[in-house]
Amino acid sequence: NKVGNSRNIVVGLELPDIYSDFSKWISQSLHSIFIPESAFILNKKNIPLLSPEHRNCVSKAFELNLKIFIKSETVEDFKVHVESLQLLNRPRDNSAIERAANEYCDVLQIPLQPLKDNLDAGTYSVFEADPVKYIQYEKAITKALNDWKLKNANKTARIYVLGAGRGPLVNRAISASKTSNVDVEIVALDKNPNAVVKLLTMKENEWKNENVSVYEGDMRNFSHSKCDFLVSELLGSFGDNELSPECLDGCSQLMSSESVSIPANSVSYISLVSSVILFKNACALSFGSKGEHPLEIPYVVRYRNAVTLCKPRPVFSFIHPNVNNNDHSRYAKIEMKNEKHYNVVCHGFTGYFSSLLYDTISVSTVPGDETTNMYSWFPMYFPTKEPFMLSPQSTCYVSLWRKCDRTRVWYEWCFETSNFSSSIHNSNGDSY
Repeated sequence: NKVGNSRNIVVGLELPDIYSDFSKWISQSLHSIFIPESAFILNKKNIPLLSPEHRNCVSKAFELNLKIFIKSETVEDFKVHVESLQLLNRPRDNSAIERAANEYCDVLQIPLQPLKDNLDAGTYSVFEADPVKYIQYEKAITKALNDWKLKNANKTARIYVLGAGRGPLVNRAISASKTSNVDVEIVALDKNPNAVVKLLTMKENEWKNENVSVYEGDMRNFSHSKCDFLVSELLGSFGDNELSPECLDGCSQLMSSESVSIPANSVSYISLVSSVILFKNACALSFGSKGEHPLEIPYVVRYRNAVTLCKPRPVFSFIHPNVNNNDHSRYAKIEMKNEKHYNVVCHGFTGYFSSLLYDTISVSTVPGDETTNMYSWFPMYFPTKEPFMLSPQSTCYVSLWRKCDRTRVWYEWCFETSNFSSSIHNSNGDSY
């Protein structure tokens, strides 16, 4: 408390001779670790090696890019000790996109608002570089077409790709058509005029032999015949935060009772988190004179120096198409416990989502159930203005609202424990 939230204050951890639990330090502003010379054990060849417990710590330290020091009052030449440590610094075979994503570790980003703002070419490029998401979409469209043709033999399926961007889902729909041997008529729609220029170029070149039409406009106001399949990639890091419910429910004029939406649903999840780094990074942000408070804004972040305190809990769910209920506001009060065996400071909660695309084919960022090697979405981080202590198995209630008015959608949240109650964050959407 005396040093405040300065990012210039970091922690150096001196490991004891016997050490097993390094995980609780990951959430701190950890800069370096100090290994006592006594932690090294001589093997039969008289080579000093770390104990298994210390090896786990050092491997994690390399992963976190920490400085590593060896401490001794007697040894002057640490060459063999350093060589022993280097054996633990094995290069990780990361893909190019994962290496790029790692550059954003613990960097807080304001979530995209593609309904409000047109995405730039760089953002589209990042999305398109992740093949796993589009592989899942292609599997879903293929399965849907195979099921559809059982009742519609020798017919042409209408596929509307809404929010088509620069066309990756159109490509996947064409590929799914060929795999399933179903003729398709594809409508590609986007409100971004720059993306539409790219779509028109694709239509004249790559898609010149395909039945593809390109339109510019807002999907909620688009007038066309009914589709068989409505395909979109409007999901955000928290599932509904990029307004997929508002957009997809606004397309009801394009769907019949037999129409299929891909995705079919989205479910958001949260987990309590401890991370001095994320909290300090949020405190350091400034948003000028608009009145926003940096600790009342949800962020997108690929976190590394953070520890989640419990298994993710489901919060909000949306079904597409939503034919019976157009109310997109939500409220949930979620009970969570500190599942760690030590006292810990909570700095907010993280957010994830899962989405069933079609049948059993899904995409997910939920830890423990995440889609392997998918990097299109980073988790969300919802800060607390006042970090609070949680003892082992102590309970914290998180109240979370998704609120809507005629022109806005925003989240509000607060925390409650047996001895702490926070104010409501982002009340009336004043910060975000």
